[in-house]
Amino acid sequence: MEQCCQKSGSLYDFIYLDKVRINTLLSQLSNEGITSELKKSFVDSEADHGAAGLNISLFSLNKDKLTTFEDRLEKSIDTSWILPMVLLNEINDYIKHNPESPMSGDLVLISGEMLLLDFPTLKKNLSLLKHMIKQNNKNKIERDTSLGMKLLDMLPSTIQLRMKEKNNKYWTTLEPDFFTINSEDLSLKYGSILSGDWHILAYVDFTPNKEKSLNKYISYFEEETESTLMHQSVIDVFVSNMDSLRSITGCNDEEYALSPIMIFKSVR
Repeated sequence: MEQCCQKSGSLYDFIYLDKVRINTLLSQLSNEGITSELKKSFVDSEADHGAAGLNISLFSLNKDKLTTFEDRLEKSIDTSWILPMVLLNEINDYIKHNPESPMSGDLVLISGEMLLLDFPTLKKNLSLLKHMIKQNNKNKIERDTSLGMKLLDMLPSTIQLRMKEKNNKYWTTLEPDFFTINSEDLSLKYGSILSGDWHILAYVDFTPNKEKSLNKYISYFEEETESTLMHQSVIDVFVSNMDSLRSITGCNDEEYALSPIMIFKSVR
């Protein structure tokens, strides 16, 4: 994977691009900003004075003088499509390729199979799934499955991605607008397991807690007063419940949490 972005003539299929983060990184590599558009101009001012017939759109007669008009053609080039490759080449020295123990804030490039949990697509088709299960199962199995469906319907409508690389496990959520293809099409094409050699360029946000602390969060306020105790009780309830929600529906203490910049695979 270390050489995947350095091969001459290599092609890549980008399925996810966070253009804000891409442009933000590129802007730090140049004092001139990001090139958004290029224009090429061509001037046609050739005149054949000996021509038998004159093109009146190019020439006009004025007091027996032959005047040529310039035919200017401008071609605009959208440079935004090359920015992902430009970024990969420019920041290669900053990237940690498949690190053994990444730290929070590291810019990493990891590779492998991906587990895609597309909750919006699944929840969108719950009625169809319930009908299929009702036709195929009976009694207790059907009741247990129905409870599972109700639980699924209550889960946050996020698109989650997981990847296991060496001894490390990674987790992230994906923004639907950053996909270059429809995420529902991706789920229906692959299912949950996206096989193949996929690559994720991302920031590391959270590192696994190897040893859980019983007093991970004690108190927000330095002095205990009636007012601060009231606020602290609200904070404690929120922290406790948010931790429970996170452990059930999000990143757990054994996974690295990522902020993905781009996801792609090699084209062969």
